[in-house]
Amino acid sequence: MFKKLFGKKNAAKEINTEPSRESRLIGQFLGCECRHIPAGTDPDEVRRLFDEAQSQCAGENILPVLVSVSGNLIEALLDNAGVAYPEGDVLSDEDRKTIAAFREDLIAKCSDSEADDFFRAGEEQVAVMLRDEHFRREVWENRKIFFDDVIPVYGSFIDVQFTKYRVTALSREVLLAKIPADEPWQLAAWLPMGGWNDCPAPREMLSVAKRWYEKYHAVICCVTSDEMEFCVSAPPTDREAAMNLAKEFYYFCSDRLTQYGAENDLATVAAGVTRSPYWYFWWD
Repeated sequence: MFKKLFGKKNAAKEINTEPSRESRLIGQFLGCECRHIPAGTDPDEVRRLFDEAQSQCAGENILPVLVSVSGNLIEALLDNAGVAYPEGDVLSDEDRKTIAAFREDLIAKCSDSEADDFFRAGEEQVAVMLRDEHFRREVWENRKIFFDDVIPVYGSFIDVQFTKYRVTALSREVLLAKIPADEPWQLAAWLPMGGWNDCPAPREMLSVAKRWYEKYHAVICCVTSDEMEFCVSAPPTDREAAMNLAKEFYYFCSDRLTQYGAENDLATVAAGVTRSPYWYFWWD
C-alpha cells in the first residue's frame, strides 16, 4: 500500500493543496470530519498526523482511518451503496440518506454466522486446490518456518522503513477521516470498497472485520481502491492459532499469499502475523 501512496523518490515536486473532486466526494460519502492531506506531503508528517488523531480519539467512539483518494475508490463506494455517480462534485441529500441507510443495514444484519459461512466456502475451495501438487507444496504445506527462524514482519505504509524504499512524498492525496463508529469493526461498513473480482463483498468484509476485531483487536487503519490494512493489538501467539489465522488470510485475500513471491507460503504468513502490528491485504 505504501508504494501506491508514497510512490518513488521525488514523485511529487509541487504540492497541490486543493482537494480533488474525488476527495470531496469521498468526504461527503463518509459524512464525517476529514482532513485533506495533499500529494507531495512528507510521509513522516502523515505518520505524525495519524498518531496524533489516534491519541485525540482515544476513549471516544471515533476512529481515524487513512483513505487513499482515487476515482476507482469513490466509484466502488457509490456503486455498493446503490448511488449513481454525480455529474458534479456534490452528493444530494437523497444520496446521503441512501448511503446512511445502506451502512446501517450492513451493520444491523452483520452476524458471526456469515463469517463462518465465508471461511467454510474458502475451506471447500482450498480442498479442491490441494489436489494440485504445486499449490500443496509451494503454498499450503507447513514448512517448519515459525519461531525458530527470523521472519520479517509485514510492512505497512504507516510503519514502512522509508529509507529502504527511498520514499520522500505521497504519490496521491489522502484523507485522514475521523469516523464515528459505535464499534471498531463497523469501519468496514463505512468504507465498503469490495465486491469485485476476488475482493470480498461488503457484507462478507464486515463480518470478517467483526470476527478479527473480537478475536485479535484488529482495526482497519487504511483503505485504498484495492487494499486494506488493519492495526492489530492482540495477534495470536501460539502456532495453531497463527496457522488457522493464516488460512483465514488466504480465504479473505488469496493474493496475499500467491502474488507475494515464493517465500509467502502459509507457514511464513503464520510466523509473520504473530509479530506484526499491521495486517496488509491487496486484491488484484
